[in-house]
Amino acid sequence: NLRLFESERIVEQVAEKSKTAAEFLHDLKQLPHVGDVRQLG
Repeated sequence: NLRLFESERIVEQVAEKSKTAAEFLHDLKQLPHVGDVRQLG
């Protein structure tokens, strides 16, 4: 329900955590056995 998203600041938390995830995924891309990294879904 939308009130839960607002009270728990879900959208803001996702925005903050996605930056950390993007940095982690970028590091994984440097590994030789990783072909492609996409931050979708």
